Amino acid sequence: MKKSILLIVVILIFVIGGMACTETPQKWIERGGKALFAKNHDEALKCYKRALAIDPNSARAHLYLGWVYQIKGMVDEAISENKKAIGIAPNNKGFRNSLGSIYLKEGMLDEAISEFKKAIAIDPDYAAAHYKLGIAYGKKNQNTLAAHHLYEAGFLYISEGDNKAALKAYRGLEEIKAGERAQDLYKIVAPWLNESKEK
Repeated sequence: MKKSILLIVVILIFVIGGMACTETPQKWIERGGKALFAKNHDEALKCYKRALAIDPNSARAHLYLGWVYQIKGMVDEAISENKKAIGIAPNNKGFRNSLGSIYLKEGMLDEAISEFKKAIAIDPDYAAAHYKLGIAYGKKNQNTLAAHHLYEAGFLYISEGDNKAALKAYRGLEEIKAGERAQDLYKIVAPWLNESKEK
């Protein structure tokens, strides 16, 4: 009888231990994504923290945790988590763009510009970083630089087939009053982009 109980205990330890070993950060990241999509931010926070408890070097878990912190208005924590993600994967353009976006939203324009430039250095054809860099320069009234990056973003978005984003970039040119040339370009391109979007 004692041997049977001991055998059952050993089997339970093995099974429970094996179950714990199959718990991966990826599973918690996926659960966090579902919670985030459902706007259950507290649950998403718990899931991403759990993923990081299993693997503190999960750059994606740090990034997504940063997103949740940003949504919850916890800006310092959001920046910290984005920096941790970048520390793990410094050549990830999306991580750089994400941190730059937080800085841009918070009005930290020099920091935002620095991150968007780093994202573009990683991928010169990264339309989203060009667009946001143009917006950041526009907010600093550096309209020549803003226009350059908004033009670039528009052309890159067109090449990607994202007419809606291209229109947004060209509207940005109007907002910064990029001059007659920008207005003329927008007038020529906008109708074509709208037609393409309707097809």
